[in-house]
Amino acid sequence: MGYSNQALVEVVLANALTQGTPSAMPVEIINIGNSPRDSITPELVTDFIRLADQEIEAAITTVYRVPLKRVVTRELEVMQDITAGAFTIEVDDATTLYVGDIVIVSDDTNTEKKIVSILADTTITVSTAFTNSYLAANTKVKVLGFPRPIPLISARKAAANIFDKKFAAGASPAVSEYGKTLRQMAQDDLNDVLNGRARLLGQQMVGRRFYNAALLDTQSTAAKEKNMDNTR
Repeated sequence: MGYSNQALVEVVLANALTQGTPSAMPVEIINIGNSPRDSITPELVTDFIRLADQEIEAAITTVYRVPLKRVVTRELEVMQDITAGAFTIEVDDATTLYVGDIVIVSDDTNTEKKIVSILADTTITVSTAFTNSYLAANTKVKVLGFPRPIPLISARKAAANIFDKKFAAGASPAVSEYGKTLRQMAQDDLNDVLNGRARLLGQQMVGRRFYNAALLDTQSTAAKEKNMDNTR
């Protein structure tokens, strides 16, 4: 699984995104145009995410050890007991999660790791049933994820590549202006990481022998200028 997922890419695509079914085998697709050639399968979205992650890792490898590891990004309050065999968790607020996120449900005795499949306002539906029962009073739900702003950078880069794929198939223009904007926004966030204005939570920094880079106030490296033409 990459630094982002299809659900986050769909949010970045915003109103340009629709769901459809091709004429052959019924599968979920992302459609950013009106013709069949504009259809993007989930597998291809995963490939775009993988390419975006490679760009991110190549840029931050002088500052952080890659690949990055997941950390606990937030903790949710359980509002209702969870019974064995159930697929849902009632929490105080599920609006900050995305489909595909990983949650860890634990009490004093048992721990289970689940993947989010459906979300409502306060209800999380997971992909597999719970093996154990949990009391709301002593149960914690922790959300695992990559440190911000890495997931958003990955999603924006992947979405930009998706738009470029569509516009490259047409005669003119060959590059999407919205794709260029997404790529610039992703680069700006990446520059914040490279310049030390943003720290990646829970990640190991790269330093010289007998030297702890984490002791510095900021960790700065060369970064692309914000006004640089990123299309070159």
